Amino acid sequence: MKNGQIGPHFKKQVRNLIKNNNYVLMLLIMTVLLSIFLILNLSTDESQNYLSIKVKEGDSVWSYAVTYQNESKMSKQEFIQWVEKKNNVDAAYIQAGDSLIIPVKTGSILSSKNLVLGNKK
Repeated sequence: MKNGQIGPHFKKQVRNLIKNNNYVLMLLIMTVLLSIFLILNLSTDESQNYLSIKVKEGDSVWSYAVTYQNESKMSKQEFIQWVEKKNNVDAAYIQAGDSLIIPVKTGSILSSKNLVLGNKK
């Protein structure tokens, strides 16, 4: 055997190993593919699941916490902390025109109260 070449005996052993354990190899490949699929799906941006709002003049994170208390199922303090963490902002320094992601699931707001708020100009 020359340097850098694999001997015929080793190749035969590898072929036999694959032939005798093909179900194990298929299970291993399927496990790897499933793991990759799950990692890609779980790592999607979770902010897509939450409502994004544009801050209006005179609004505050506290006022949003009051308005969306039923939908968020959080206390006002929890709501404010969540908004600050997810948006990387200090609630005291938000300004009109800022976009915020709030802890209200997209599609969960169907009450008439919120539909009226969304139509104000």
